[in-house]
Amino acid sequence: MGMRELIGVSGKPGAGKTTICEYLARKYEFNHYEMSGPIVEDVRRWMEGFGVDLSRYDKEQYRLILQGWGHFARVAKGEDYWIGRVLSNVVLPAVIGGISIFVKSKQFRIKEVGC
Repeated sequence: MGMRELIGVSGKPGAGKTTICEYLARKYEFNHYEMSGPIVEDVRRWMEGFGVDLSRYDKEQYRLILQGWGHFARVAKGEDYWIGRVLSNVVLPAVIGGISIFVKSKQFRIKEVGC
């Protein structure tokens, strides 16, 4: 794989996106990012304002809050808001888990591969 590779992994909850991303990151020395990263970060900071430490909870316990915030920000800021936040911090080569709608940008050549 070339040094400028960016791989996006999509799938349903529990499909193994994180597992394959961790494998690719380890095997090919890629940086690993998750689409949920900035959403979790935003919600974590918000909940800390109420004295709630999300690290004490399983992600499944607050998944609806994450989904709600993710949806609201897409409606308010545009469909590419979250991918823009993730890509602004990406250092290539990288693998990104949880991509369901990729960038409309011409910055990356997108190739879909099915399993």
